Amino acid sequence: MATALWLLDAMGLGLFTVTGIQNGLDCQLAAGSCVALGTVTACLGGVIRDVLLNKVPLILQKEVYASASIAAVVLFLLLQRSVGCRYCKHQQPAFDCHCAPPGHPL
Repeated sequence: MATALWLLDAMGLGLFTVTGIQNGLDCQLAAGSCVALGTVTACLGGVIRDVLLNKVPLILQKEVYASASIAAVVLFLLLQRSVGCRYCKHQQPAFDCHCAPPGHPL
């Protein structure tokens, strides 16, 4: 049971991190700002969850929580730039986004 809760918590952390990154990229913010926005969004999402459950926020118990979010944001941005992936806006369906190096046929 505890493993399932940790897995769901990690998935929630990832989803909040990606939401923060996407909002930063939509506003054409610099990479450093996207890292900060993704991390703050993810950590505050977890804090709100824990406060509503009347528990001590997990970020105050384990320092790995914010570190995992920062690592995910940096990895996402590095991978996006290394493969030449065009960023898709929220309004576009996911299947319309093609991530490939320029000139590479899909």
